[in-house]
Amino acid sequence: MNQQPIRTRRTSADRNSLFLIFGVCGIALASWLSRTPALGEALSLDSRALGILIFGMPLGALVGLSLAPNLLGRMRNTIFLLIFAALMAGGLAVLAFSCGHLPLPAAAFGGLVVFGLGFGGCEVLINVKGASLERERGRSLMPLFHAAFSMGTIAGSAGGVLASFWNIPAAEHLSVVAVVVLLSAFLTAPFLKDMGRAYTVGAPGRISSTSMSLESWMDRRIWIIGLVIIGLAFGEGSGNDWIALAVVETEGGTESGGAALLMLFLTAVTIVRACGGPLLDAFGRVVVLRTSALVAVVGLSAFMWSPWAVLAAAGVVLWGAGIGLGFPVCMSAAADDPGTAAVRVGKVAQIGYLVSLIGPPLLGFVAHAVGIRMSLMLTVILLLVSAVTAPGVGTGARKPHLAARLAIDK
Repeated sequence: MNQQPIRTRRTSADRNSLFLIFGVCGIALASWLSRTPALGEALSLDSRALGILIFGMPLGALVGLSLAPNLLGRMRNTIFLLIFAALMAGGLAVLAFSCGHLPLPAAAFGGLVVFGLGFGGCEVLINVKGASLERERGRSLMPLFHAAFSMGTIAGSAGGVLASFWNIPAAEHLSVVAVVVLLSAFLTAPFLKDMGRAYTVGAPGRISSTSMSLESWMDRRIWIIGLVIIGLAFGEGSGNDWIALAVVETEGGTESGGAALLMLFLTAVTIVRACGGPLLDAFGRVVVLRTSALVAVVGLSAFMWSPWAVLAAAGVVLWGAGIGLGFPVCMSAAADDPGTAAVRVGKVAQIGYLVSLIGPPLLGFVAHAVGIRMSLMLTVILLLVSAVTAPGVGTGARKPHLAARLAIDK
């Protein structure tokens, strides 16, 4: 008679644990990114060497995203989380030590690779887990989970700003973050329920997860979803990396003004993610994602061409609002089929990371030739591609998670 309340409490603890993990991942990522100038100074690196150092994190993340789907099918979620969170914390600790006690760029690079490995593995776990909770609850939850990640990045960035303002060395700051990551994993892991073998090793009658991992790049749906995420991920990355610089170099603004617009952009992304679930359930993924991409195009165009500062700021808000749902919706679409969820999430996330890795340098090369404002036209073009290919994330149902759950129940 008391089983239902107990089950409800366990489900709530499971969901809340996932929220915390999303947020801590955002904090960890933004914390070291916000201290890159201090890292470069501590290791005596010029801008080129610093760029090579930063490359270590996405390199490790790509490896983690490749390995995680198979490992997820071989161990409990609790153990998986503890292992990859320990890699994240360990990588941060090595990075902190290498720039604080023994300045060794090679060790710092290795620390970022290890951090990226742990981060990539956690990305697969939390997105596949989020998709399983969507199916269980019959409504869109992924945007809300990704809002927690965005709030984590804002908190991590703010922590980096405060640490710099108070002259706290990067080594001490990142050591504290490493401890926070590890403690959070130990606190949340006991409440993280396993998703079941259908989500990790495939449904009955399917090929093994190892074979799926090797052959998954031949999966047409991965490339369809990947085509959708390219424009939206590029739009998010270009906003993170170029808004502040564009304000200073093309609009004649101040560095603080550029930082304020960047914060406005990040806030818009976070708010839309927090509120996006009901929109997706009401109108479906395709309509919402296509509208979002077009809103981002309008906002980016206003930012690029408006002669009025107020309209440019409004454009930044629309830009952030338009790209906010891109990544969470594509992750949900990749996990629609429980039997291929882990592998597809890993591969689609890899595409997103590659775009994030290649996008900023590509815009830099284009900007050198035609200026920052014109270079952002590439982002507009890719966002239009996402709008055109948006049907690739659809399932034919307005409420895809509820429809999929009912289909399984039958």
